[in-house]
Amino acid sequence: MVAVTIMFGVTNGQCPAVGIFTRPDAPINNQNPAMLNNFNWMAPLYFQNSQTSVPGNDMIHSPIYQPDNLLIDNLRVALDMKPEDGWELIRRDFGVLQSGSLANPRPERLYVVMYNKYSSILRIFYARGGTQRPPFSSARVTLRFPESSTYQTSLLDLSEGLIPIDKLFSKGKVFVSPSPFNNGLYQWFYVDFPMQYDPCTCYYDSRLVASVDFIVNSTIQLEGSATGSLTAQNTNPAQLADTEKKLSFKDLQSGAQKAVKTYKTISQFKDDQNAAIKKFLAPNLVPGSNKPAALTSFQQNLLGSQFLKQGLSALPYIGAAVSLLDFFIAGGKKAEPTGPLDVKLTPMALDMTMTLNGTMRTEFPYGDIIFNNPGSAQGTNPAADYPYYNETMGVFNLLYTPVVNRIFKRERLGSTRDGFYWRTEILYRFENPIKYVLNPAARLQLEEAQAAIVVGGDSIGLWGPAGGSWELEAKNQTTGLWEYRSQYFDVNCLQDRVFRIIGNSSQGQINWLPRGQVYVKLLLNFKRQIDPTTSQNVLLVVKYPLGSNSVEAFTTPLPNPQFCGNIFVPASATEIDAMCISDEYKTNRKQLKKQPAAATANPELPFASTIIYPNPAKTATSIMLSMARAGQTEVFVTDIFGKRLNTVFNGQMEKGLRTFNVSTGGFTSGQYFVVIAQGSQKVVKKLQVVR
Repeated sequence: MVAVTIMFGVTNGQCPAVGIFTRPDAPINNQNPAMLNNFNWMAPLYFQNSQTSVPGNDMIHSPIYQPDNLLIDNLRVALDMKPEDGWELIRRDFGVLQSGSLANPRPERLYVVMYNKYSSILRIFYARGGTQRPPFSSARVTLRFPESSTYQTSLLDLSEGLIPIDKLFSKGKVFVSPSPFNNGLYQWFYVDFPMQYDPCTCYYDSRLVASVDFIVNSTIQLEGSATGSLTAQNTNPAQLADTEKKLSFKDLQSGAQKAVKTYKTISQFKDDQNAAIKKFLAPNLVPGSNKPAALTSFQQNLLGSQFLKQGLSALPYIGAAVSLLDFFIAGGKKAEPTGPLDVKLTPMALDMTMTLNGTMRTEFPYGDIIFNNPGSAQGTNPAADYPYYNETMGVFNLLYTPVVNRIFKRERLGSTRDGFYWRTEILYRFENPIKYVLNPAARLQLEEAQAAIVVGGDSIGLWGPAGGSWELEAKNQTTGLWEYRSQYFDVNCLQDRVFRIIGNSSQGQINWLPRGQVYVKLLLNFKRQIDPTTSQNVLLVVKYPLGSNSVEAFTTPLPNPQFCGNIFVPASATEIDAMCISDEYKTNRKQLKKQPAAATANPELPFASTIIYPNPAKTATSIMLSMARAGQTEVFVTDIFGKRLNTVFNGQMEKGLRTFNVSTGGFTSGQYFVVIAQGSQKVVKKLQVVR
């Protein structure tokens, strides 16, 4: 067993950068030298030792070099896995161990797990082995904390919405991402998940599991700013297996609205945003609206290698261009010596107006990837689960929920026989510092930050509430409220600002008042610490819920507007440590484990799923089993009278996916049965043979 030394019970603040690099030309891992990366993920071909590889046919194209695969075409064109752009290796399996020896048993599934430390994106590539092509039309990838993980961090917070570290944490968060699947053998497909930073990651042990289910029949229509469909295949219903499951609306929403959409070009991003404006905001547009023009400027400037070098104040179009975004990361790439390069955009929840509907049926579990949450304490987790890049993931977070003081004033203006006229004034002001945490492993430096307040209520058009300069953001699909945003201000000058909304119920006046949650929206401009002069800055747009205190008056006078305060400050090591070791954090992040079920007369079957394809068969078919547990197992074929005709397998079968090829050339036309037996339990499936 490999000895692994990982920080545990840190008492000096947030988790430091360990100094691990997995780039193929210069890997570094002084923490665990046995896991020093020796795999070149940028190579055009990978050697693979899967169940179906044979001498002379044991190579597979890497994801960024695989031809004739539209699912990864955008990555292939941009070579979007370069180490100089922030990509690191987490896990991989091609049937070759870290020592270079061949794995036994050989895997059927091939995968690569990558992470980008600048954009905080976890990318999972899968390729399916085997010899048959069953009617899979799509795939579903889930990312979650398994029950074996002692703690959950804030890593998956973006699956449900951004919250600070101290916010009440809902357990069981999971990313669910439907993915198109072209059903080709050894053809790559991938999903992206945005990771959220938790400075307490190294204090406790936690694990992650990524699961893939292949889908035989799927129809998922996506409506909204990202027009089109995630999957639009529809196979013959007669070929469906016996089981049928539906993907919940929450899963669909999480997969499409919360998983990251990567654009191949800036033009595609602009077109999507303009489509959103036309479809959802057209009734509210007035002459002179700056959104389309802002998007055009946004497109042009993002293409430059000096992206954001001049700062947020030099780019006034940003506020309008990203008004539809709640989570957005752009930039961070190494500039090419030949000139400007495309900026990879990974916006999430483009306009919060996405609606989805659809079903997924006949799920076939393909397998799990289990690994330590990078940067977490090892605890009692197996040494084999140690990731190659063992640095905490995520870029930025708030340690505490920001709080605004709120004054509510109401004045009666007059009366009629129908009632009274009122003037209502609501004032918001930040009076306490906003404490943030920045991941040292991301190797980014915060250069500047701007902030605005976002409030929700009924739609009153593009002009916004009275009492200040407010701009329509979009309709929040979750709450059903239309959200309006104030102007952006330098974040350290927030104490100088009083955000005002005035409602007047007199005839002909605007009587709009906010209701529901109030948010702060941040525009953050980061500079790379590595190659800062030859690489693009990183733009991060995030929206956090605010706390609110009702007060009669603001307790401190407004500062001199010529001298902004220091309200946006990094949390101190003492504050971070106090948060991480607090009972509130430990109780909140403690994983709730399910109690073992009481014994029943019908314990859970060992067979998670079974598919026979093709069925009906002519000369041959394949039996695909997903075993929930290991054990002595028999697989055989009988006729309709129960006579055994063919023993397919008889021996110890391990947990996971197995495929058996069965010849039916000696069978006459008719019905047969495939029997899978383990101990006293068995599953029987029909097999039809036609001539």
